[in-house]
Amino acid sequence: MNQILGTCSVVYDLSISSLAKTPKAIQEKRVEDAASELTTAATGYSNCDYSFEEVGMESLLKVEDEEMLQLDSMALALTARLM
Repeated sequence: MNQILGTCSVVYDLSISSLAKTPKAIQEKRVEDAASELTTAATGYSNCDYSFEEVGMESLLKVEDEEMLQLDSMALALTARLM
């Protein structure tokens, strides 16, 4: 369990870093970079859930990850409209 939560911690840190870069990329008209950062963040949430699935468990963070994926998807759709 500690290894799974450690994986989630690492991928969440990477996701937060990616999300933090997104507004600046949009302000600088680097929309493709912003979309890439949003995609990277979404991958992190999925990787966390997959870590649980690998050992046959339902993710303890499933609800949170689904909410973040929905928000990320909306942000990505809005970003795509800027392209």
